Amino acid sequence: MTTTVAFIHSTGLGPFMWSPYRTAAGSLPSLAPFNLGYEPGREVQAPQRAALADDVAHLATQLPQDAPLHLVAHSWGATIALALARSRPQQVASLWLYEPVLFGALLNERASLDDPTRRDLDAVVAGFEDVTDATGGGEDWLRRFTDYWNGEGAWAAMSDKARQAMRRVGWKMYQEVRSTFEDADDFDRFLVHVPVTLVVGARSQRPARAMSQQLAARLPSARLHHVPSLAHMSVLDRADALVPLLADHLRSQGL
Repeated sequence: MTTTVAFIHSTGLGPFMWSPYRTAAGSLPSLAPFNLGYEPGREVQAPQRAALADDVAHLATQLPQDAPLHLVAHSWGATIALALARSRPQQVASLWLYEPVLFGALLNERASLDDPTRRDLDAVVAGFEDVTDATGGGEDWLRRFTDYWNGEGAWAAMSDKARQAMRRVGWKMYQEVRSTFEDADDFDRFLVHVPVTLVVGARSQRPARAMSQQLAARLPSARLHHVPSLAHMSVLDRADALVPLLADHLRSQGL
């Protein structure tokens, strides 16, 4: 059985985001599948629902069925990777994750958070509760989503081509955000017993940092790395800082 490294992309993006990282796999086979609803697959359109389990099932069809897997993932992709590892405990050998999004689980730990993180989480929850199926995934929703993770004005600064690509998957993106609250509502649902490297950007939003910290405290075999200069979306433009951490993780697995 040939060990495989699989790269799972995050909300609104695609396998292209992992191009600079695949060299870390060396001579090992590597895969970068498309998530549910993303090209070249079939669109997920309103009012169709899509839950975390649907994303896991979709990815499972694109991965080897018996070879050991090392999963590399970001944000929503990292949430999928955790769920996939739970569903294939005998196959998934390790995880390298950049800031899984588990808003529902963090909300259940609200009382234990420091005041600034609690305020930031409450603001995210209020924004989520304002969204309906009529507005979720639409233009204003996409702007708010993009500006939250990338900074104010990020949506307006994007190219027309990039905005159009996100519009195509807007409804599916909304389903993914919904799942981070509804399908990811307990850290214990994501406990895995394999080596996990969790990477956190020190410039990321406080809830994003807190989710990884809470998860790391529960996982029996987790290493948590704080990278001072990075933010949540630095995966896209700071491979120079992250590829060495990924390569180190794979070496630690004897690869």
